[in-house]
Amino acid sequence: MRVRVTKRAERRIEIVDGFWRKNRFDAPNLFKEELAAAEIRLSEDPHAGRACVINGKQLRRLLLERTEQWVYYVVRARKELVVVWTVWGARRGRDPKL
Repeated sequence: MRVRVTKRAERRIEIVDGFWRKNRFDAPNLFKEELAAAEIRLSEDPHAGRACVINGKQLRRLLLERTEQWVYYVVRARKELVVVWTVWGARRGRDPKL
């Protein structure tokens, strides 16, 4: 399956990556590396993440374990497409507003 990232997700990725590069001197590329691995995983197994519902929207989310970020996405099976809606910090203890 193809993986497409929304504009919203792109903005969040830039924010998280910037934070990671600025504050994680020992592994400045870790977030981008973990995200790239997640995109490959989702292209091969789009149901790898757990199902969840946010504001009535059915999504899936996959945890980037080392950077503690959730990747929120939907699967468009007929289009053979995974759409990443956002990336959100797992430590926040709440879901993103979508």
